[in-house]
Amino acid sequence: LPLPVMVEQLIARRLEWLSEDSRQVLNIASILGAEVDFRLLSAVFEASTKRLLEACQDLVTRQLLFETPDGYRLSHDKARQVTRKEMTADARIALHQRALHILEKESPEHIAALAHHAEQAGQWQKAIQYHRNAAQQAEDVYAYATSLAHYEQAIKVAENTGRVKALYFDLLAGHENAASLLGKRATQAEDIEKMRAISDNDGEK
Repeated sequence: LPLPVMVEQLIARRLEWLSEDSRQVLNIASILGAEVDFRLLSAVFEASTKRLLEACQDLVTRQLLFETPDGYRLSHDKARQVTRKEMTADARIALHQRALHILEKESPEHIAALAHHAEQAGQWQKAIQYHRNAAQQAEDVYAYATSLAHYEQAIKVAENTGRVKALYFDLLAGHENAASLLGKRATQAEDIEKMRAISDNDGEK
């Protein structure tokens, strides 16, 4: 078998040996990202702190999780990919929905994380708005590449789902501005052409 496939199979076999709690904690960690905040992990886990700590210790002992100052991180990206792959789509969506709900209540300033979980949970309108907000936030601190990436995700969601058509022109305008600041002239020209088409279409109505 090709090496990547063999590695995936070995990781999947290790997951089969986990207890229900350890498997759930690893599932949650895999959807929360490379760095897992303990408070968010605890909130999403929905069980006692004792059970959570026992599961985390088990995963650390098995070297599937490593401790960090604020929580944990998965041992490597391949483990995260396989863990996500082994979950059902419904299970992944449910965890993203719960993470989104908790972040909205407890950490609304984490806009990029909100955008990610909203998109993965299929909350399209929220995903577009959060990506737009994250793009504007990044632009305020001169992180133009990050701003461009969030505008791109917002536009992608809008185009693929047909949602929030009223915002589409504004998303393109924001993307064009970020592209301009980064000196991406070809991208800027494409955005202007799309905006012109929208304007011409509106004029014909």
